[in-house]
Amino acid sequence: MKLLVIFSVCLSAVMCVLGADTPTPPEIISIECKKRSAILRWSAMGEADVKEFKIQYMTNWSPNEWFDYVYKTPVVDAELRLILNPWATYKFRVISVNYVGASNASAPSDSCTTEEDIPHKNPDDVYGRGNGPKNLVISWKPMPPTEHNAPGFYYRVFYRLSDEVNSEWHERHVLDWQQHRLLIENLPKLRPYRIKVEAHNSLGRARVDAHEVIGFSDEDRPSDAPKDLRLIEVIDGKSAKLSWSAVPPMSLNGHFKGYKVQVWTESYENKSEQIVAANITTALIEIFTPESQNNVQVLAFNGAFDGPASNQITVDTPVDIYPDPPAFVWTRHTNRNNRGVIRITYEPNVTHNNPGDKIYIEYRLKGIDDLDKWQNTFKEDMEEAKGPIELGDLQFDRFYEIRVVAESGNLRAFSNISTIDTGVQKWPKPTTTTTEAPPPPPTYEQYIPRGPDTGHAPVKPGPNDKTDNLDREGPQSPEADSDGSGFSKTHWFIAFACVVAFICAFVGVFIFLKRRKSGAAEVNRNPRVKSDKIRTTSMTASKTPNNYTSDPNESNSFIVSVNDNQNNGHNGRVGHDETDDTDDDRQHRDVYNGTTETAH
Repeated sequence: MKLLVIFSVCLSAVMCVLGADTPTPPEIISIECKKRSAILRWSAMGEADVKEFKIQYMTNWSPNEWFDYVYKTPVVDAELRLILNPWATYKFRVISVNYVGASNASAPSDSCTTEEDIPHKNPDDVYGRGNGPKNLVISWKPMPPTEHNAPGFYYRVFYRLSDEVNSEWHERHVLDWQQHRLLIENLPKLRPYRIKVEAHNSLGRARVDAHEVIGFSDEDRPSDAPKDLRLIEVIDGKSAKLSWSAVPPMSLNGHFKGYKVQVWTESYENKSEQIVAANITTALIEIFTPESQNNVQVLAFNGAFDGPASNQITVDTPVDIYPDPPAFVWTRHTNRNNRGVIRITYEPNVTHNNPGDKIYIEYRLKGIDDLDKWQNTFKEDMEEAKGPIELGDLQFDRFYEIRVVAESGNLRAFSNISTIDTGVQKWPKPTTTTTEAPPPPPTYEQYIPRGPDTGHAPVKPGPNDKTDNLDREGPQSPEADSDGSGFSKTHWFIAFACVVAFICAFVGVFIFLKRRKSGAAEVNRNPRVKSDKIRTTSMTASKTPNNYTSDPNESNSFIVSVNDNQNNGHNGRVGHDETDDTDDDRQHRDVYNGTTETAH
């Protein structure tokens, strides 16, 4: 966007320097009026380049105001079909636009008047409710004259009881198009009504059916307030659970919408509200201010009014500080019954000196959708939490998600989740004695805590513990021992194999090039071939068609080594070619699929 602006500014500056100017106003050639449309034709004037055209119109309903019909019309177009509203008189004008600016408007076109038609729509925003005893006020959004489409426009208002079968429609006519409401009196109290408003003119009603809405007659302020507002439980610094008694249905005086719970600390004008459904009288309210004294009240409301407020209560909220997320380590062990167990040792986090009051473990089967509910161990007091916790009721050959939870009041902080494979091959082999089998080397996991504060919480193994592998959180394949975020053994093996293969390929290419260079040098040192027959031939290149003739400058030339087993000095023979080997020492023989060439 910035580049476009800079480009436009620069282009305008260049055109100004070159003497460019705004276009000459175009000229309207003709206008062809039809029943519901018009065809406008114009021509660009002057020599200035035109980028686009703007079409504007004026009607008899706004004789001194021009409106944009088409803001941007391509320069190649000099004719446009315009869709018009019925029962209106139009005039048009055209403006040319280039990169410098817009021209003056053309002279207005001749007038174009469209034929009459029925209304194309009905009024919008229809609404009905009572504002006094035994009445119903029906309101709507008025339709401007441009939407009347013919003379004799008026509104036709319909209403009937909604809770009675086969009730009759009652209707009223409103002749003033600017009127937007109708008062209907002497109606039954607190009854629902179906309401619709139609648009009519001298040719008939609107082309579409009017939309029906429900309104209530005589909806008044609820007379009773909810009673027995009380505090059930403070959840945290921002939420608490409240309860109150429902209001009697006869006191609502209208269509019951629900309850409003209002909370403020110092000034009622700065109150916060939370809407509660009409059928609920015990709710969790989450609009409190932490570490404050909050004033609370509740009231019922209907479709028109709020009722009186209940008794006020005070809710003192705590500091909204979550405990520091804990960390833990886990190992696989075999118990006295030769059953595999997961032994978990957790460590409180004291990053901000807020480890929490309780600590416990949550675990669940890892499914595709992770829909299984968390199961938890016994909640221990943070100060009394000692020794590891063993999980022995896990299913074999499954994956489990495990995390540790620190709890401070109603606030909880969670460690990172670790996924543990309970495959049979993962457990230590059972022993034949009744004594506990020696545990395998423990696997420790250092977790980056997750919560409001993500500071590190290092885990310190005991003095007798030996760490074989330090894992971090992350998805793990079944071959891995834990859910570590690094590479598994398989991944490391693949990476190592790739490195070895690369090194071998590099060394092989190096040796090949080295031998090839030395072989070429050796041939250059032997200017003559002293053998009738080629007994052994060594080639270090790919197979090539027999009719291919080698170029001595190509990189795929073949070097042929010839065994010299005879001492006579006659010419060597290769394929069907025979040459005299009496050239200088710089000549050598290239053989390619039974043919020879002398390369210099």
